[in-house]
Amino acid sequence: MTVPPGRLDDVGRVLARHPMVHGTLATTGVTNLMAAVWCRDLAGLYAFVTGLDVPSAEVTVVARAVKRGGRPGSQDI
Repeated sequence: MTVPPGRLDDVGRVLARHPMVHGTLATTGVTNLMAAVWCRDLAGLYAFVTGLDVPSAEVTVVARAVKRGGRPGSQDI
């Protein structure tokens, strides 16, 4: 997402409280905020994205996860 620098912390924290958001990250460059969002379907994704209060957002759909992150040492080998 592209967020004015003065709103970056606030927007990131608001997004982090949303139940579909599993993480937010401040980044560098034109798109300076990223959110990992898990949606049930495309309608849910559409509702989420169109409800954002940001000047612009790029959306990438991940169709399949090969490996999911977790707490180090939490997975059996």
